[in-house]
Amino acid sequence: MSDSSNHPVAQYYDANTRRFLATGDTGEAVAIHRKLWAPGIETPEQAAAHINDLVAHAAVSALGHEPASVTDLGCGVGGSLFHLAMCWPHSTLTGYTLSTAQVQIARTLAKQRHLQDRCEVRQGDFTALESPKRSELVMAIESHTHLPSLAVFFKAASDHVLPGGIVILVDDMLAADGSGLSRKERALLDAFKRGWRMGQVPTVEDVLNQAGQFGFDVVGHRDLGEFLRLNQPWDRMLNWIAPPLDWLGLARVPMFANMVGGNALTECHRRGVMRYMMVVMRFAG
Repeated sequence: MSDSSNHPVAQYYDANTRRFLATGDTGEAVAIHRKLWAPGIETPEQAAAHINDLVAHAAVSALGHEPASVTDLGCGVGGSLFHLAMCWPHSTLTGYTLSTAQVQIARTLAKQRHLQDRCEVRQGDFTALESPKRSELVMAIESHTHLPSLAVFFKAASDHVLPGGIVILVDDMLAADGSGLSRKERALLDAFKRGWRMGQVPTVEDVLNQAGQFGFDVVGHRDLGEFLRLNQPWDRMLNWIAPPLDWLGLARVPMFANMVGGNALTECHRRGVMRYMMVVMRFAG
């Protein structure tokens, strides 16, 4: 495995992950992705775990059975793996992350939950593995935008999924191409990418159209943006704090980078520039 310690995404998560977990109020979900406040969701922990329930339902619906094997491309500290392992007691699950800190935390959590025999978290670049193990279900939750292009993601996904298997992509995507963006909206998009170490942010149409070029059939897609809460006190505070931090060049510092990128993303959603999508695809092979 190549050393990923100097990768900007690895450095970002090595510096921020423990703070995310300490301040995120996600409880047993140990999530560092977005909270979804769907009907019936009452607590931050439930909101953090809700995407896992949506993924589980979509996977079983598409496959017709519980997957025997699962791979998480960009697994963080393993929260989604642990959740799905409890849903599917006969599944084996593997996750990949670039972050040393996340691997250490994930392995500790797996032991605490007695899931270490079925949940394995590996450190490495999931786009650069030789002959990776293939799974019936491959998921990527808020990870594919760290890659340099959509093509790189689809190539990696096709390397990890079995023929006939399902890939579920959950992430922020542009509602339309950038030609119609105002100067302010383009600046917000740039701040989001700069702060959160994004390599690319595709449009929804790009994802749906390019899937077929890599052997994927789109089974379904859904906009989850209605479940985001975009006007929490912290969001309003960031709206004042983040722009000066970015102007001062502090987006190069991981803690401040998170604030800069998070504020810009929230503003993009408020303006309708961004959508939070779940796309379910079947790999034809």
